[in-house]
Amino acid sequence: MNRLIGAGVPEFVLKIEHWLRTHPGGVGVFSVFSVAVIGLVEPQTRGDLSRALTLSIPLGLCSYAVGPIAGLVMAASVTVLWALDAMSGGLAGPQAGVLFLARLLSNLGVVVMSAIAAAAARAREHYIEAQEELARMRADLVSAFSHDLRSPLSAISSYAGIVQDGSGEAGGIANAEAAERILINAARLNNLISDMLTASRPDSAVSVVAGDAAPVAVLQDLQTEFDHVGRDYRTAIEWQAASDLPPIRTDVPKLTSIVRNLVTNAVKFTPQGRVAVRITYDAAARTHRIEVEDNGPGIPAESLPQLFDPFYRVESTRRITGSGLGLFIVKRFVELLHGQIAVDSTVGRGTRFTVTLPSLP
Repeated sequence: MNRLIGAGVPEFVLKIEHWLRTHPGGVGVFSVFSVAVIGLVEPQTRGDLSRALTLSIPLGLCSYAVGPIAGLVMAASVTVLWALDAMSGGLAGPQAGVLFLARLLSNLGVVVMSAIAAAAARAREHYIEAQEELARMRADLVSAFSHDLRSPLSAISSYAGIVQDGSGEAGGIANAEAAERILINAARLNNLISDMLTASRPDSAVSVVAGDAAPVAVLQDLQTEFDHVGRDYRTAIEWQAASDLPPIRTDVPKLTSIVRNLVTNAVKFTPQGRVAVRITYDAAARTHRIEVEDNGPGIPAESLPQLFDPFYRVESTRRITGSGLGLFIVKRFVELLHGQIAVDSTVGRGTRFTVTLPSLP
C-alpha cells in the first residue's frame, strides 16, 4: 500500500510517517524530552531564533502523531516557558507582549499545519483502504456468481440433454419431469439474479408491493422447488403450516425469497440431516412467524454479529461453496418488510432462524 499512496516518495519515509501516527505515546514522550533538552542547551547558546526553529520540530511531531489537542497544550507550554525565560533575562513591557503573541501564533501555526498534514495522511490511507475493499468485494461478487449460478445452470444443461436425446423414459425419468426441472432451475436463476440486484439498490429505489398469500401456498410452491435439492443433499425437509392460518399480507415475492434463502442455507450446511420450515401466527401481535431450523453444525457465538454481512462466511464452513450473500439478502428483505430476524444457534446441535413479519397496510 505504501508504494501506491506515496508515488515519488521513498518507502522508508512513508514507513516513518506511518510509525509516527501509529505510536503516539512514544512520539509524545520524545517531544517532551526534546523540549526539555532544548531548554537546557539554549542558555548556553543564547540563540533565540535557533531555539524557536528547533522547538518547532518536537512541537510539529507531537501535533502530527498525538493530535491537535496535545499540540495546542505543548504550544502554549513552550510559549509560556519562553516568556518566563525572557522575563528572567530582563525583557518586559509592550515589547515582551508583542514577542509573546508572535511566538504563540507561530507555535499555533506549526500545530495547525501538522494537524492538517496528519488528517490528510489518514484520509489518504482510508481512501486507499476503501478502494482495496471495493476491489475485493468486486472479486467476491464474481466468485459469488460463479458458485451460485453454476448449480442451476448445470441442472438445466443436464435435463435439457435428457429432453433432447429422448432418453427420459429409458433412464426412468419422464421427459415431462425433465422439462419441469428445467423450468424450476431457470426460475432459480432468475430469482437469484433478481434478489442480488434488488439487495444492491438503496431502500428508496426498491418498491414494496403488498399482497395476500396463504402460508400453505407459499410453502407448497417452495416444496416443489426444493424437492430435488433435498434429494441431492439427502436432507429431509419438513414443511409445516396449518391450513387455517390467516393470509400473509406482505410483498409475497420478497417473503418467498426470504424463506428460499434460509432453506437453501440450511440445506447446504446440513447434508444428510433435517431441516424444518414452520409458519405460525401470533394473533395478539398480528404477526406471522417463520422459522427455519436445522440440526447442522451450528454457528459459533463469535460469528453471529457478522452473520448478515455481505460475503461473510463462517470460518469453519469456507470449504462449502457459496457467495455469502444469502443471509445478507434475507436481512435486507426482512427490513424492507418492516420485520425482524433473530438467530439461535448451538455448535454441534443446529441453528434456528426466526423471522417475524407484521401485516403491511
